[in-house]
Amino acid sequence: TAFQLVLEKFEGVDERRRIMVIGDSSSFGVSSAIDAVADDQFNVLWAGGRNCPLVPVAKIRWWEGVEFEMDTCPTLNPEWRDLIDTFRPHQVLIVVSVPEQAEQQYEGDTNWYVLGDETFTQAHDVFISEFMSLLEERDIELFIFSSPFIHRGALAGAQFSQDDRVNAWNVVIQSWAKTWPQISIIDWAGIIERLESEAGSLRDDGVHLTQSALNRIMASQVLPILQSGARSLVRDSID
Repeated sequence: TAFQLVLEKFEGVDERRRIMVIGDSSSFGVSSAIDAVADDQFNVLWAGGRNCPLVPVAKIRWWEGVEFEMDTCPTLNPEWRDLIDTFRPHQVLIVVSVPEQAEQQYEGDTNWYVLGDETFTQAHDVFISEFMSLLEERDIELFIFSSPFIHRGALAGAQFSQDDRVNAWNVVIQSWAKTWPQISIIDWAGIIERLESEAGSLRDDGVHLTQSALNRIMASQVLPILQSGARSLVRDSID
C-alpha cells in the first residue's frame, strides 16, 4: 500500500529473515533464544502455545486425572494460515514434544488416542499435508526439532516421557521428511544428549532448559543451521 511504502521510505526496509516458531512451551524458549542471540539477523514471531500440539484437539492428558483443555491453542486453520499471510515468514520452525507424546482427545470423541493409533495418525496426516501445501505455495522453508529423551527430572516418570513415545514421535517427524524432502530436521535430540553427557542435566523438569542455556545452545548449535537455510533461500532467489 501507499502507506507502507511511505513507512519503508522513512523507517527503512527490515531485511532480516522472518522466522515463525510454533509448537508447545519449549517453542517459546527457542523463539526467545533466537531473538536474544540473533535479532540483527532474524525477525522472530512466536505462534505456539503452552502444552499445545500441532493438530486441533479438545483435551490433552498427561496421565490419569491430569487433563488440560485445549480451546485456546492456535491451529493451522485459521491462526497459522492467517499469520503466514500477514507475517510472510521465510522459515517456519516446529518445536513440540510433550503434547504430541501424551494422550489426545479430539472434538466430538470421548476416546483417548496416542501415537500409533489410526485416529491419531489420520489427524496428523491431514495437518502435515495441508501445512506443506500452504508452505510450498509460498516458498517457505520448514525446520523441525527432533524430540530428546526424558530420563531425568520431575517429568521423567510420565507416560509421555517413555522412550517408546519419544521414539514414535521422532518416527512421525522422519516420515514427514521422507515424504517432503524439503523439510529439514534439526537433531535437537542429539544436541541435548551430547551436551548433557558432558555437563549433566540441563533440564530441571526433564523437558525445559533454562533460558540462558537455550541461548548458548541456539547460538552455537542451531543458529548456523538456520543461517545456512537462509543463505540457501537467498541463493535460490538470485539464481
